[in-house]
Amino acid sequence: MESQTNRNSISTKIFWVAASFSLPIAVLVYLVVANIASQLDFRRKEITGNAYLRPLMNLLVQVQNHQLAAGNPAAGRPASEAAVDHWLQELAKAQRASGNDLQFTEAGLRLRHREHQNPATLEQEWRGLVAAAPSLNPSDAGARHEHLLADIRTMITHAGDTSNLILDPDLDSYYLMDVTLLALPETLSRLPKTAQGAESMLHEHTSKSMALAAADFALLKEYMDRVQASMETAVNEDVNFYGASPTFARAIAAPLAKFKDAQKTYLDLVNQAVAGDAKLSAGDFMKTEESTRQAAFAFWTVAVDELDALLAIRVAYYSTYRIWALVSAGAALFAASLLAWFLARSIVRPLDSLLRSLGPGATLLTASVERIAETSRGEAAASPMEAQIICEELNGHADDMRKAVLELALHVQGSGAEQGVLAAAGYREELQ
Repeated sequence: MESQTNRNSISTKIFWVAASFSLPIAVLVYLVVANIASQLDFRRKEITGNAYLRPLMNLLVQVQNHQLAAGNPAAGRPASEAAVDHWLQELAKAQRASGNDLQFTEAGLRLRHREHQNPATLEQEWRGLVAAAPSLNPSDAGARHEHLLADIRTMITHAGDTSNLILDPDLDSYYLMDVTLLALPETLSRLPKTAQGAESMLHEHTSKSMALAAADFALLKEYMDRVQASMETAVNEDVNFYGASPTFARAIAAPLAKFKDAQKTYLDLVNQAVAGDAKLSAGDFMKTEESTRQAAFAFWTVAVDELDALLAIRVAYYSTYRIWALVSAGAALFAASLLAWFLARSIVRPLDSLLRSLGPGATLLTASVERIAETSRGEAAASPMEAQIICEELNGHADDMRKAVLELALHVQGSGAEQGVLAAAGYREELQ
């Protein structure tokens, strides 16, 4: 192996030296690209989570509509069975597209003790509720609706956990996620409960009903305030992460304003009820609750679209960054290879020149040695003139060879080795 290595040319050896240094560069490039790929996968999975959330949030609202219509026919709410059926079909499509990625599988749900919360079971329970609705009393119907709604809320939580939404690292998209995944779904879940609590308080006028209603209202207000605070933070932080979204602040302004107005109207009505306003009726609460819930859901629809837009900006950024990293790494490797080629060329060409200059001297030396050997054996006589010519030629070529050796030494060891090389070779006249 060593002899084979020694037979390799200097340029080949320089190439392998350069190649050996390119190995750690290649490893670093791989690690950088792998990290960028993980960032891309992270954001794409968040987008997948939002796609799964859309049918779930629509089901949450439509099941609420069905519950309120069944419990209060006088409110004039149309039955929403067809809407629930439609969004169950959309949920089934989302399950086929990304259920495995989001761990809506038997193993994934069992790992989190959520085996019951899956699209198939949800649809089965809905079909059972619709079939049994004519024979159910209001209490049983309400319990079944609440069970469905609880399952939907758990599925929303599961989608947020497994899609990386809950782990978003950027402040603008994180606070927007807080609105779409946590605060608004909780607000939508609590609005019907507070309306029902207000209705009980108005009918019963007991301290217990008032205390329960006040507690529900306090929690609802907390989540409503959280929606506004998180949204304002998201808008303020947007410019600090990957550049401001061209649509975010503008698109969110109108639905946020409508949500704030609806919230104020609803909370004013709550304050009147707590103060004991005799003019209020259950119908006032139900109507205001419905308009507030519609405003909240309209706001959620715009917010989740804008969250997708922010995530798409992240995906575009990291896609461009990956291309830039690969191009930069390729350019660096090309530059290193070019430099190695120039260095090899600067070494090999002088050596080739030295080799050519040493060749004639070596040939003459060989011929002279043979002539001297013949003379010493008595095979030929050497005239003084011939000996003088041979000696002069040998001396001239010896001088050339001496200079070539000096040049080679300087080429190999650098200019700092000049004095040492001359002294070691015994070239005293060169030192003087």
